[in-house]
Amino acid sequence: MDIHDFKVVSAKPSDVSVIMEFIIALADEHHVNSEVKINEPRLLECLFGTERTAEALIGYRHDEPVSYALFFTDFSSFTGDTGLYLEDLYVRPEARGAGIGGQMLRHLAKFALARGHRRIRWCSVRSNDVAKQFYQRQGAKRLDDFLLFQLTGERLEALAFNGPTNRTNNSLHHSL
Repeated sequence: MDIHDFKVVSAKPSDVSVIMEFIIALADEHHVNSEVKINEPRLLECLFGTERTAEALIGYRHDEPVSYALFFTDFSSFTGDTGLYLEDLYVRPEARGAGIGGQMLRHLAKFALARGHRRIRWCSVRSNDVAKQFYQRQGAKRLDDFLLFQLTGERLEALAFNGPTNRTNNSLHHSL
């Protein structure tokens, strides 16, 4: 693995266009370009605004940006522990196979521990076998006990303003 001249740095406001390129490349790789709605001003606000909601690290090889990690803080009500939720970890295709992904994850782990966090969590597309194998090689444990759910758009608005619309099991609803 050739990691010669590789460094990881915290993103700066001037890096927003590079991060945007990474986001588009990641979406393109997963054939979900139509889901990318963010633009550079919104990304700048999220990463560097008065109420930062996310952070990013950029990996440079020979002074060229080749990877990034986008993450935010999460919290466990059961343990009281904080952690990092890794939204994106991406390495440009031409830089893959040199250990850069592992270095990015290792840097993020050090970053998490330095802030007193006790874990890093993320999701991977179920069909992405390469990613699953990579994460398992890094020592990650797959959490099969949990399912990922999401409310967006019209369904989010309907719940917010009208309450649950499908009460197929009232006894379950009342037990919550």
